[in-house]
Amino acid sequence: MSHADGGARRLSNRILSLLSPEEYGRLAPHFQYVELSPGDVLYRPEDPIPHVFFPLSGMVSVTAPMRDGKEVEVGAVGREGVAGLPVFLGTESAPFRAAVRVSGSAVRVTAGAFREESGRRGELHRLLLRHAQAFFVRAA
Repeated sequence: MSHADGGARRLSNRILSLLSPEEYGRLAPHFQYVELSPGDVLYRPEDPIPHVFFPLSGMVSVTAPMRDGKEVEVGAVGREGVAGLPVFLGTESAPFRAAVRVSGSAVRVTAGAFREESGRRGELHRLLLRHAQAFFVRAA
């Protein structure tokens, strides 16, 4: 993702739009703009989560596998949040699957760069805590 288009794309993801210029500036060099197509799997149950995704458009569905092999949706992530919340919560993997439900685009960041910036306990950290709370309330 080039710096020239970063500002416009930043505004379409709620979390990125609320970051201070300093925090955004530290995270932006790690951005990779990606297109998302229905069915694209962002991470699978128990596999390492290599990237987190800040959707700019579209929708990501987070599902949990059932014993009978079916899946149940436990949440959805759009422009308001981030797909890959388990990385923020300190885990390398999760018992969930995240897959694109509605096509769109996203900013992708490596788990390591994301972990480093969110670990600073600044605005990103605060916004992610609020996003996690909202995600878990909806899932309940």
